[in-house]
Amino acid sequence: MGIGAALERDDARDALVLSAGRPPCALAELPRGARVATSTPRRVAQLRQHHPRLEPGLVGGNADRRMVRLDDGSSGLGALLVAYAGLHRLGQAHRATQILDPTLWLPASGAGMVVAEYSTGDTTVCDVLAPIIRPATDTAQAGQTGRSWRRDPSGSRWRRPSRRHAPGSGCRHVEQKSARHRSGRGV
Repeated sequence: MGIGAALERDDARDALVLSAGRPPCALAELPRGARVATSTPRRVAQLRQHHPRLEPGLVGGNADRRMVRLDDGSSGLGALLVAYAGLHRLGQAHRATQILDPTLWLPASGAGMVVAEYSTGDTTVCDVLAPIIRPATDTAQAGQTGRSWRRDPSGSRWRRPSRRHAPGSGCRHVEQKSARHRSGRGV
């Protein structure tokens, strides 16, 4: 398998979203015991580490539905942690009351990326993807890093996250011809 095309990478940071009409505030300003939900174990682990006075939780559904449940009060949530790129793609970036610093809140490996993966032997797909291939971009390099990091120890197959293991997180910065990669697995 290979990455056949990578669109320009969107913002990989996570963001705090409060219910509509609530005055903006940061995570540190939420009251003790406030319920903050997210769709990923990675964010739950980081919330426990950085803000142990808050009550983290997992919530399912797509981002639109999670925000509706936050706004109508049916979920009993005080706030959501979501991918900022997702908010942006939904036209809801204005809902972010705090964009989290990626040096403290490691984003998911591959956050903000849209890539097309293909079987390397499939020349028809290669021809279709050729006009949008961006192999020298940070996106493609970070995508390869995220994919290799998720391989199982034998290097032969991909590991799927399970409910028992929090997915890892990572942040790769490409500067000229060198790269720095910071990562962590379940805090």
